[in-house]
Amino acid sequence: MENKLAKWICGRLRTKQVIDEEYEEVYIYGLELILSFLISTSIILVIGILYGQIISTLTFLATFILIRQYTGGYHANSYIMCKLCTVISFGISVFLANVFPVPRLLFLALLIIGCVIIGFFGPIENMHKPLTDQEKRKHKITALTLYVIWSVTGFAISFSMPLVSNTVFYTLCAIIILMIIPLLERRTHHEKAR
Repeated sequence: MENKLAKWICGRLRTKQVIDEEYEEVYIYGLELILSFLISTSIILVIGILYGQIISTLTFLATFILIRQYTGGYHANSYIMCKLCTVISFGISVFLANVFPVPRLLFLALLIIGCVIIGFFGPIENMHKPLTDQEKRKHKITALTLYVIWSVTGFAISFSMPLVSNTVFYTLCAIIILMIIPLLERRTHHEKAR
C-alpha cells in the first residue's frame, strides 16, 4: 500500500516537474518510510483512544520513537510486519503497565542492563541503511543519553504517576528486546554457517 501510494505521489510530483526523474526512487523510498510511520502511529493512537489509554499511548510513542531511532534493532521484512511488531510492542507494554506495577528497584536493574546492551552492541544497524563509524558513535551516545534520561524520569515519576512510570519501564524493555533479537538471529545464522 505504501509503495503504491508513494509511487503515485512521486509520479504526480514528477509530472509537475517538482522532482527529477533520476531521483524518483529515492523519493519513493523516503515517502514509503514516512507513510509507514504515519500509519503505525495512527493505528497506535486509535487503539489508545479506543481503550482510554491516551497518556500511556503518548508515553509509549514518545519513549519508543525517540530512543529506537538511535538504538536500532529488529527490522521486519515488510511494512505490514513492521506495523504489526510496533503495535504488538505497544499493546504488550501498555497491558503490562496496567496489570503489573514495576518495583522501583527494577528501574535500576533495567538502567544498568540497557546501558550495557546499548554500550556494547548499539546501535544495531539496519542492513539496508548502514552507518559510518562517526554516525555509530553519535547514535550510541545519543541512545545512551536518552535511555538514561527516560529511565531516571520513569523512576522519578513512579511516586506521583505510577501508570506513566510503568509504561516507560515496559517500553524501555521492548526497546532492549528489539535490540537483542537481531543479535540472537546473527548468532544463530553464524552457528548454522559453520
